[in-house]
This record gives sequence, structure tokens and C-alpha cells, in this order.
Amino acid sequence: LMKKQHEAMGNLAEAGLSLVEQASMYEWNYTNTPLPAIKHKDLCSFPEQPGWQTKITLYDAAIELLDKGKAWEQAINLEGEKINFTENVVFDYRETAQSLKREAALYKKLATEERIPTTYYRVGFFGRGYPQDMQNKEFIYKAKQLEKLVDFQARIEEQFPGAIPLKKTDWPGPEITESSQMHILITQVQISTEAELKGEAPSSEADFSGTKVFTYSKAFRKEKQKEGENEFLNLSLNQLFFVTKDKFPFTGTCSEVIQRKETNYTPVEHAFKCVREKNSELSTLIEKHRHQPQISLQPLLMALNGVLMAGVNGGIPRYKDAFLSGKYLKENPSDSEITQKLTAEIQKQVEIVSSGMELHGERCTPEMRDLHNLLAGKLEETKRDWECGQPALSSVSASTANNPAITTVDTN
Repeated sequence: LMKKQHEAMGNLAEAGLSLVEQASMYEWNYTNTPLPAIKHKDLCSFPEQPGWQTKITLYDAAIELLDKGKAWEQAINLEGEKINFTENVVFDYRETAQSLKREAALYKKLATEERIPTTYYRVGFFGRGYPQDMQNKEFIYKAKQLEKLVDFQARIEEQFPGAIPLKKTDWPGPEITESSQMHILITQVQISTEAELKGEAPSSEADFSGTKVFTYSKAFRKEKQKEGENEFLNLSLNQLFFVTKDKFPFTGTCSEVIQRKETNYTPVEHAFKCVREKNSELSTLIEKHRHQPQISLQPLLMALNGVLMAGVNGGIPRYKDAFLSGKYLKENPSDSEITQKLTAEIQKQVEIVSSGMELHGERCTPEMRDLHNLLAGKLEETKRDWECGQPALSSVSASTANNPAITTVDTN
């Protein structure tokens, strides 16, 4: 029944995982003893047969749905289970060969086909007007494919007429949580990882294999920006992590948040974090294009353009001016360690961008050549600016480099 419902709503991965849950009732045990037939006019029906044959049938149907839903990692895992059983237990080499072909096709899709990352939203239900099991709790929802925030908000708010939308994204005070009304908070969140939750550098690749960690970040200023002041000097960052009860994708489309972690970054830590994440993103993108020359160069070009033509939105000159000047270091001696790490990451970014430009220059079409030459000139300008008065680098331990001093609050 759950499979039918998910399929009707277009949730193909969840429909497939519903069949996997049903298949868990059967063992990978070889026996010729048949189980009674299962007949249902609307749901799955199976003839009288051993349980392992029913399990294989369910797995085949699940793999087909997971493939259509582009959940190829999960489909590969199921094929692997089947191969182990058919090859080593029942010695059905014909079925093993077919499974290996399907597994190879799934791996090929992983390597060559693009996928649109799933969008997720955090929904907080605050106030005593909700059912007791929802009061003052947050949930992560998987959105429909290409569902924008405004459409998701309308869909959720339609289910809770009278709910008052909250404008502030912070956890509300008792005047909200203890009120007799219904208040609702909706924000988009990003997929994260256990590693990032622990303070390690985040992965730049969208993780399609499954996650239960999500993050929401917002920049803020403790003081109003002064006229002519570098905008990054006073731009701090607040980052929230949400850990859900269930790992997505699973048989549902929303899961309760069971852990929250809040991390605050000072402006210079924020700058370091931004540069480090951009370096990770660029490195991954360059390696992807290096090993898959058939894919479009447009994403690489856009990424290089975003770094080299950043202007007021960031970029090496703005960070250097804000945090790596003698004036800043003199006024903030306690930031010596983090500025050294920022210096190292910026130097690394120059090298990564140079590598990306070299690759793009080798493969770009004549139509892209003018823009490439413009970016190449900007790169040389950036290098000259960076090397002029570049701060001295001190040795920084690997553990320290990956863990800047941050203020962390863990709430459950």
C-alpha cells in the first residue's frame, strides 16, 4: 500500500524502499520449502514459492523503482546483495550474470549522468495549538522535484490553516512556544555530513547516498557597517545543524529533528570557511572535468568566473584587505593563527584556479575563447595583487588547520 501511495505521488525512491522493507520479512536462506501464496487484487501478489524467490522478486521491483528515481547507490547495494546470494548460495550463474550487467549499468549512470540535488526544508511547529506530538518540534521535509520555497510553504500551510508564519529563523521564545496558537517556521536547508557536524571541511559534492544531517546558515552583523568599511570586517556567521531520526531517503518524506547544534563564526573565521569551501568545490569540479572530458565546460567556466570576477561579493582582494593587513593583525593579535590559515587557503585557491584555467584553456571552444582570455587576464592581475605584500606563512598543524576556533552550542 505504501509503495502504491509513493508511486502515485512521484516518490519513486521511497516507493522502492517500501518494497525493500517488505522484502526484509524474507531471509536469504536457500530452501525448497514453499511459502503460501499471497494474493491481493490491489497490492503485490506472489505464487506459492520459497521465501528467497519472493525476496528476489521484491528486490527486482525495488531496483527498477530506485533506478527510475535516480537513487542508484541504493539500487547498487540491492544488486550486490542479490549477486552474493545467487553466486555463492544458490549457484544461479545465469541470474548472477544478469545482476552484474544491471549493476554495471547503474555504475555507468553514477559516473556519467547528472542529477538534480534533492531540496529539503526545515519546518518548525511552535505553540500549543498543534497536536501534542508536534508541539515545539522541528521536522525536515523532502520537497517534490523542483519545488520552490513559496510552493512548499503554500502546500504545508494549507495543511495547517490558521498557522501564523514566523519571520525570524531563531528558536522562538516562550511567548510563542507556550501560546495557544499555531506558529510555523519554514526555511530551506542544505544536505550536510557527520564530518561537517564535527567541524571538518564539508564535501562539495551533493551526497545522494543518504544523509540525516542538514544545515542552515545565515550571515549577520553585530554592528552597523560604517561608510567605506570593508563589508567582510563585521560579517559573522551563524550555522545550525539538524540531525534527523531517519536517514534520507527512506520510506517517508519527513523526519523529526532529534538533535540541533549551533555554531557561531567570527568574521575572519567566516572568511576562512568560505574560502575553504570554495576550494573544495573547485577542486572537485576540476577533477570531475579532468576525468570526464565529455561533459559540458559551462559549470567549470561559471565557477572560475565566480571566483575571478567576484568583485564586492568577495574574492581574494577583499579578504586580503579585510583580514591580512598589518593594521588588522596589530589590532587583533589573537587572530594570528586563523589569519595564517586564511592565508594558506587563499594561496591554495590561487593554485586551484590556475589549474582550472589551464584545463579550461585546453578544452574551451572558439566561442568561449574571448571570455577565457578575459578571465586569464583577471587571474594574472589577482596573482600580482596577492603576491604584492603577501603575509608570511607560518607552519600550522593539520589538526589546527581543519578546526578554527568557534563557539558551539549543542541542543537536543
